[in-house]
Amino acid sequence: MPKKQNSTLKTLVPVIIVVLILSSFFGLYFILKSNGINLFNLNIIVNNETIINQLNDDPSGSCTLDISPSLINLGDSVTGTIYDGDNTECVVFAKPQGTDDWKIVYSGKTNENGVLTDTFPIGVVGTFDFRAICGSCITNRESLAVRGSEPIEDGNNVGDVVDSGGGSGLTTGDGMVEIITLTPGDNDCTLGIRIDASWDSWSDGNYPEIDGECFNPNYQDWQSLYWSFQDSTALRWSDVMFAPPVKTLSADICPAIYTEDGTPWQIQMTPAFDDFDFPPPGCQVGYSYEYEIYNCECP
Repeated sequence: MPKKQNSTLKTLVPVIIVVLILSSFFGLYFILKSNGINLFNLNIIVNNETIINQLNDDPSGSCTLDISPSLINLGDSVTGTIYDGDNTECVVFAKPQGTDDWKIVYSGKTNENGVLTDTFPIGVVGTFDFRAICGSCITNRESLAVRGSEPIEDGNNVGDVVDSGGGSGLTTGDGMVEIITLTPGDNDCTLGIRIDASWDSWSDGNYPEIDGECFNPNYQDWQSLYWSFQDSTALRWSDVMFAPPVKTLSADICPAIYTEDGTPWQIQMTPAFDDFDFPPPGCQVGYSYEYEIYNCECP
């Protein structure tokens, strides 16, 4: 008659095997640590299916793991904290998300308050899962995303807009002058300026907005406008915005020199009269302009 199998022993055998396997990991850790080797840099691969299954399973026990922050750049440091009973040996495992490639990355003992914490840099890009086994307890799973290096934005890049403005008016009198005074601060880029001028249109877009006796699509040459831009050194641009139906005038001056002790920048407009010293009474045509100052060249 066959002997009856002991059910208690049958239950304990898998537990004993796991404890022996973990003991071998702990023993390896203490041997390496006693020889001054940093276990975190070893990334010991876990090949044992029992431990892999435990790490892939639900948490067991009351121990917990916290990884902070959860999003870093390559080379930044994270802080790991384990909470368990006092003087408990814990092994920390990590793997890339979407795989079962668990590795031992850290080990240590909780203090008298049941806390184990340490900070270390991360030198691998990716998204990773972390768990710890402390004795017979298996912690929760914590995630960490590590981004690759991006240049640090210092706000002084080519194309950055640093100032803007504009205005509108009617073609009467001597025209207009806009004085532009800048405060570059710590911006070491050379600036440029874009200027756009146009006739103001009716809502249907057909004719400029006019007043008085100029409501006539057949405009005369004396209604053209002379535009110019001067930086701190010289006249840098000038052009004529002819009478409608020509509607726009644009310029992009790069570089434009600005010196705080020199002449301020100026955008000027004067009526470009051919046969008149002043516009005929009652003839007013609406115009508008916009400008955008940007980083033209940066070291």
